[in-house]
Amino acid sequence: MHHGPSALSVNTTWKDQAHTILGTFNLDERARYARIDPGVRVAFESGDLNPALVQSATRHSEHFTETFDLGRPETERLVKEMSRQLARIRAVAGAADAEVLVVSIPFGIYVSRAMFDTWRNRYAFELDPAC
Repeated sequence: MHHGPSALSVNTTWKDQAHTILGTFNLDERARYARIDPGVRVAFESGDLNPALVQSATRHSEHFTETFDLGRPETERLVKEMSRQLARIRAVAGAADAEVLVVSIPFGIYVSRAMFDTWRNRYAFELDPAC
């Protein structure tokens, strides 16, 4: 009985994707990649780490700090969209005479010093402890 992709096929796919990603880095991305923890780089290159994480860290390392800039047009758009979706949920629940509980679960780097340090020090994301 087959239960989905094997770990070996995921590993091979991720390894191939890592090789492709490495070949597309420009000079700035290569410099950021060099700042990533050596163990993380080995895991990435051997297919033991989701390549999207390293690609994000090298191509958009400021991703998390941008979310704190509430005046940034993209952040404003996302906040408005979240408000729109919450209002939609409220309307649907009201029409069904249902109660709704919305729980926000923050990403770990926003609430855990250990995760913050890992993402900044091991994955080389630009993170500001003041945010």
